[in-house]
Amino acid sequence: MGGHGPERGCPADRRGWEKAAFSVPGRRFGVCRGIKGRAGLFFTFPLCYNKAKGRREAAQGAAAQGARRAGKGEEKHMLEQLNSLPMFLIAGGAVAFVIFLCVVFIVRSWRAGVAMGIDKAKLRRAVTSSATFTVLPAVSILLGVIALSGSLGIPLPWLRLSVVGALHYEGNAADIAARAAGMAGGLGSAALTAQTFVTIGFVMTAGILSGCILCVFCLKGYMKRLQKPKPAAQGGAAPGEKKRSFGDVMFTAMFIGLVSTYIGSYLGTWTSTGDFLPLAVAFVAGLAMAVFEYFARVKKVTWLDNFSMACSMLVGMGAAVLLGA
Repeated sequence: MGGHGPERGCPADRRGWEKAAFSVPGRRFGVCRGIKGRAGLFFTFPLCYNKAKGRREAAQGAAAQGARRAGKGEEKHMLEQLNSLPMFLIAGGAVAFVIFLCVVFIVRSWRAGVAMGIDKAKLRRAVTSSATFTVLPAVSILLGVIALSGSLGIPLPWLRLSVVGALHYEGNAADIAARAAGMAGGLGSAALTAQTFVTIGFVMTAGILSGCILCVFCLKGYMKRLQKPKPAAQGGAAPGEKKRSFGDVMFTAMFIGLVSTYIGSYLGTWTSTGDFLPLAVAFVAGLAMAVFEYFARVKKVTWLDNFSMACSMLVGMGAAVLLGA
């Protein structure tokens, strides 16, 4: 039974031999034919071929699992580096400088108000009300930092959204840069590398510098143009109505264009992939914003203006969690 192969064991595992397996009730057999035509019947339990196949599949599964673990380990190590003390010191230094400038301007504004003869009690009420109505709108900024920190760490989003960054800009810029750097699914769809992080940080920073540079050279004339009322002969306001400036029209048009771009992309995602979640979340958040605007404009609950954006974002995030569950 064992003399029909070049070595002892299963001839199917030896070079130059072929195996055809068949089974009968209670036993498994195989026929081995050599390249010279010799044939023999041998009993295998378990079949060597199945053993070898099982070993290969186990090795492939272990390799895939090891690759997944290595990717998660690299991502975790990268996030630890992004949240390290040196990164917090760098970002904290820039934020501290901005806070220092804010304090300087608060002091100078207070002194200017006193010099103008404004009662200090009124100045204190102005400072208190301004500080109060700044806290909750800042929740939207905090939400932006939390949303980006899962992929980029805390220091970079904290720095971007604390200085000249904008919530609707930073997320888009980071996602566009991530896709350009090779993340096909956008930010967070793959493990972040140092090169990708540098690319994202550069795009987020460089993309918004144009506004800072233009403010230095063009802001004065631009503000005069925005504050200039539209002449009645060119379609201005009716008698008794306040004339709208060019800035009102421009910002309204820009906002409509921005919203249309987002809605269009959400519709495209729905029709191409069947994923309706972004469109549904946008609808719920827009409906919440409409409710806040109704109370602020029609019911004259003007203090809601300061909280409508943050609260609408919270409603939208809640809808995303419920619909995506």
